Amino acid sequence: MNILVLNGSPKGGKIWFWKCISRILVKRTSFCREIEPVLGGAAGILAGSLVMLLHFHWLPTPYERIGAFAATVIGLLMMTGGGALWQAALPSLAIGTIWLVSSFLEVPVTAYYSCRDYGGEKAWKNPLFIKTNRILTAMWSTAYLLWGLASLYVTSRGASGLPAFEICVWVITALLGVFTAWFAKWYPAKVAGGS
Repeated sequence: MNILVLNGSPKGGKIWFWKCISRILVKRTSFCREIEPVLGGAAGILAGSLVMLLHFHWLPTPYERIGAFAATVIGLLMMTGGGALWQAALPSLAIGTIWLVSSFLEVPVTAYYSCRDYGGEKAWKNPLFIKTNRILTAMWSTAYLLWGLASLYVTSRGASGLPAFEICVWVITALLGVFTAWFAKWYPAKVAGGS
């Protein structure tokens, strides 16, 4: 996701803001694409470019760079693909795939953002911190992949189900956010306590 890192330290308090902004950009891109494929594709390319411009001021994580590239590629696909409804699923599938791959790497994507509250990059040397973030990253990646697959299903049945689907996605996102905040505190305490 397009969550910014200021001077090498993730701005944890800004995570929800940037998740919402990036989600809005993705959905507006999808909405614009349904109206006009070139406009929707251009919106995706501009979103990726905007993120890259913000990196003059903020230090990006590797995943933000990959995400900006993915937004540009998806924008190009929208522009050249004729505006097929299935393309609305591409952003969620791309994010889910990037996050799932990161859950198997040395530092999963969520660790870049949560390390601010635990001493910065020094937290990456803590196996419990990494394990907690690996679990959370896998959970979020699964959610994004499921949203992408559900989006494919909903759009295959016509656009009439999209508003209800969007409401469900926003509610589930909020619930996962609450769960993430709870789990990030509960799981390390449980493991450290020997339970």
